[in-house]
Amino acid sequence: MDAFAPCVSTTLNNLGNMLRDLGERAEARQAYEEALGILLPYVKEEPRAFAERLAMVVGNAVKLLKETGEKPEEWPPLVEAVGVLAELKEGKEEGG
Repeated sequence: MDAFAPCVSTTLNNLGNMLRDLGERAEARQAYEEALGILLPYVKEEPRAFAERLAMVVGNAVKLLKETGEKPEEWPPLVEAVGVLAELKEGKEEGG
């Protein structure tokens, strides 16, 4: 795994935020999807180190989703990321 990839995902998240603020929603979605794609393998390997970062990208992507009126199923990486975070939360609540 590339040591700098998580930093790139943060940059893509920030880019997505800026693009969303400028009304460039398609480009913002692309940035968020790329950030999610980078982070998901890291969260699966090291959940404690990367789950918070993934949750941040998911939150921003959900804001865009609400603005565009798209359905979550139209964003497979977002659906996968939400599922991963839900599994992590379940594991925490079960004492894992």
